[in-house]
Amino acid sequence: MHAWKIGLGVLGLAILGVGGYFANEAYQCHSHETDYLNAMAIIRGSLASASVVSDPQLSVLMEEQQEVAWKASEAALFAIYEHCGEQAGRTAHRKGQDMLMGLL
Repeated sequence: MHAWKIGLGVLGLAILGVGGYFANEAYQCHSHETDYLNAMAIIRGSLASASVVSDPQLSVLMEEQQEVAWKASEAALFAIYEHCGEQAGRTAHRKGQDMLMGLL
């Protein structure tokens, strides 16, 4: 009589564990995509600003910021492909390209 209650309890814990695992995976994939798109936004902003900046020191700082953003975008895109799969990587890459081209 109590064995089925214990069995249901164990089954419930297993379901919660699996659900938690997949929720964490989805959260990590979303975080990687957000990191990638934030880096692409920084790159877009620095590219747009570069044409109007006349101060050489500011121009150098913006180039450095852009280089850091490119490296961050590469790392985030790699993480997406590695952890979330090829389709998620392609989708994030397309969104990033759209952002750079001014479509988003």
